[in-house]
Amino acid sequence: MKSKLLHILQHSRGLDEYGQGRRYRNHYVAGGKDINHCRELVTMGYMEERPASELTGGSPWFFVTCTGDQAIDQFSPEPPPPPVLTKAQRNYQDYLDADGCTGDSFADHLGIAKPEVESELQWIDGHLNDGKWISGRHEWRYRYRRVTRNRYWGQDVVAGQWKPTKQEAKASYKAALQARRQRVAA
Repeated sequence: MKSKLLHILQHSRGLDEYGQGRRYRNHYVAGGKDINHCRELVTMGYMEERPASELTGGSPWFFVTCTGDQAIDQFSPEPPPPPVLTKAQRNYQDYLDADGCTGDSFADHLGIAKPEVESELQWIDGHLNDGKWISGRHEWRYRYRRVTRNRYWGQDVVAGQWKPTKQEAKASYKAALQARRQRVAA
């Protein structure tokens, strides 16, 4: 069978180029050169023609017969094998297929506790004057902290030191995390 004719049959039924998918429709509104292709499929017994109407824009429409459905199954090529995925790719595909049922993020899906950034305003210099606080300089400082709750061991806290920038705070957190991993491995 010509590939163009097979494509028309597959498209009429809502299938992909391998004849796979859910057969959710059965019509093809033909125009231009496609009318001749569809009429060729009618002579083969794979389609039936219906007259043009206002609904189809003045073009005839065709539907696939039972014999046409069998022809789709018979002449559609075999799909290629699915790609071989690494474990990380399979994990991510599982996350995409989960529809948000396993958490808000990929880290939640994997069960990874993400660190949270904490911030506070630190007063550098200030003093009391007649019982009123006279503010001086102040600056923000940051710290990354991760709390993991475990039903067997209570909670596990990994925290970096307070730093003046988030970048420095993150580096401090990573150092604390690395030190904890070395303690656990020892």
